[in-house]
Amino acid sequence: MSKTLYTDKGLVKLAAIVRQARGSLSFRKFEDLTDVSHATIRRLENHEVKNPEDSTLMQIATHTPYSYEELKAIAQERNTNKIRNYLVAEDIFPSTNELPEKEAARLAQMIVGRLAGI
Repeated sequence: MSKTLYTDKGLVKLAAIVRQARGSLSFRKFEDLTDVSHATIRRLENHEVKNPEDSTLMQIATHTPYSYEELKAIAQERNTNKIRNYLVAEDIFPSTNELPEKEAARLAQMIVGRLAGI
């Protein structure tokens, strides 16, 4: 059996992130978006992949709110608190630009609420 830095708890979190990223899309539609096979996506979501390939994490990361490095840290249960370092709005805009319109609208409402003190 090969050694892995990934933990069961971390892989469960990764599975939830992949599931959330796929949303209501079929496995095959998500495969088309990520270029990761639908079988691998299904196995990730079912917590059957014990040592995900870096290329898989890189391809999926672009469809999540996390970077490749963050996904890997989450799956390995390493501290992710200091991975992101947002200083200006432009640091997060590329991620927000990938949100579906409905989620972008929700984000805008949350920001306005924060600024209004709601």
